[in-house]
Amino acid sequence: MPNHSLRERFQTLNETSSRHANQLVAEKIKVRIWGMVATPGLAFLRVYFWHGAWRRGRVGFGDALFAAYEVFVNVVKVWELQQDQKSS
Repeated sequence: MPNHSLRERFQTLNETSSRHANQLVAEKIKVRIWGMVATPGLAFLRVYFWHGAWRRGRVGFGDALFAAYEVFVNVVKVWELQQDQKSS
């Protein structure tokens, strides 16, 4: 997404992660604390090393961080929806 501003990336992330979280909750996917910690870290490693983002220097590092953040937001939104279901 090199042609997109950071603002656009965050707007897109917010919209898609909300839809994705609702879908995962409907499918009864469970999120645990371990998933909130491990999954974003694995996403960073996948993008940075496996997809070769390290070759692009700081830009690749930023892309890998954003990928990890995307996963974290998705997981936390699922967890939040699960907590809302438990309390109602």
